[in-house]
Amino acid sequence: MFWSWLFFFFKQKTAYEISACLVGSEMCIRDRSFWCVGDSDLFLLREEKLYALNMRQEYKNDLLIRALEGAFPPEEAFIDPQAAALSEYIGKETIVCEHNRMPLPLRPEDTLLLCSDGVSDTLTLTQVREAMALSSEECCKKLERDILSADIPNQDNYTVIAIRYHGKITEEYKDGNEKENID
Repeated sequence: MFWSWLFFFFKQKTAYEISACLVGSEMCIRDRSFWCVGDSDLFLLREEKLYALNMRQEYKNDLLIRALEGAFPPEEAFIDPQAAALSEYIGKETIVCEHNRMPLPLRPEDTLLLCSDGVSDTLTLTQVREAMALSSEECCKKLERDILSADIPNQDNYTVIAIRYHGKITEEYKDGNEKENID
């Protein structure tokens, strides 16, 4: 039902040349599944290390895969005039949605950040990581302050959802065992 409504909403808007990207997440106990369409990003901060959990659906990435298969030199993927174009987006007639094949087990104090490209294209990964180390509310506030202080003309829209997992750390977990209690 959710997908049908979302597709219908944006399909109606495409008559006015509006498209959109989507990054979503679903949590069941301590496992997280995600899906993405377009150039939104999903980051995980675990033990002070930042991980990108998805690959943007941009034409440049499609070109890079072809280059790695030997079709042409990889440098050409970056200079292609269409490199920055989206290869998938809400509003396109047929959508290929990127998603994880197995749920991602979360660990206590893991932080997830779902964000639009207006965040990740404006800020450095260091700025994103530093913000994610804060509480979820303070993370969002810091990201907004950093975006506004960048003072970029025609700043793209920015949307952020920050989630911190607060599972209890048990003695078994401290010993390297993956067992934990859920708050």
